[in-house]
Amino acid sequence: MSSLAAIFLAEATLIFASPTPAPAPAAIPTAAPAGTTAQPASRPASRPSAGQPGGRPEDVRASVIIAYRLGENELTVEEFWQITNPSDRNVEASDLTVLLPARARVPALDESTSDFEVSDDRSSILGRRPLLAGQATHIGARYFQPLTVDTADIRRTFPFTVNALRIIVEHVPGITVTSAHRHEDRISDMGGSKFAVFDFGALAAGEALAYQVTGVPAKTVWPRYLALFVAIGILGWMIYSLMRPVAKHDQTLSVEGPLSPRARKDQILRALEVLERDRGEDKISEKRYERRHAELMTELALVLREIEIAKGHHAGHGSHSV
Repeated sequence: MSSLAAIFLAEATLIFASPTPAPAPAAIPTAAPAGTTAQPASRPASRPSAGQPGGRPEDVRASVIIAYRLGENELTVEEFWQITNPSDRNVEASDLTVLLPARARVPALDESTSDFEVSDDRSSILGRRPLLAGQATHIGARYFQPLTVDTADIRRTFPFTVNALRIIVEHVPGITVTSAHRHEDRISDMGGSKFAVFDFGALAAGEALAYQVTGVPAKTVWPRYLALFVAIGILGWMIYSLMRPVAKHDQTLSVEGPLSPRARKDQILRALEVLERDRGEDKISEKRYERRHAELMTELALVLREIEIAKGHHAGHGSHSV
């Protein structure tokens, strides 16, 4: 389970207890057959009953959380749908299709989602089996949403009656969600990280919702390219140093301790490699990465200059002694 999925489960307790849910159809009372014990008028959603055929998508109720995490020129999106069928009719699998946003890339479902699957064209999530009367299920999905400059334009059509919709965005100053639909926003601390939370009201089955995620800061790749060019330059310098003849006055440089310039240079290069790996695995923030990368590059430049000065000193000493 991902970190955002864990947040979903914590948030679900609040959103699924929304004070203004869409009304569920009234239960139809039936007489108990002779010689049997009358059953309760309603059943828990997690214990399906033998319902009637003919259920429709609007019979299904859903509470939805959509969370956005900032990436490089795209958003990482995770969705959690809590789905119930409070009616007395079974809804066929063909009526349980959830369309993904346009341009959504690499959609995948979490391992706990067993009643749904991703379509072959990767554009939607399909039901695998009917949703019986009184039954509950869920969808956990993840995909990537490309950005246009600093904005993601998103339009969703919800196939079911949505009791509550919550959009969560990793909090960065200036980022916001705008929509013609009425909503409330706040900043919340979840799992030690800050998120902007946007709560929408109920939506009817088949209703479209358009919104924009704006103010997304671009995560540039120039620090990676700079590190690559520096590494190539250092590699070329090392190859040149290994291929050129070693004079007697240069042999003193080969005797090095752990604090020698060349030893420190190797340590800095290893630290840069670890830093790039940590950034790729999202172990450090972009701000901390840039600060540490700048520090290491400054140290590397000083060490390389120290090595060149030492070489010049030994070369000059050798020329005077001739």
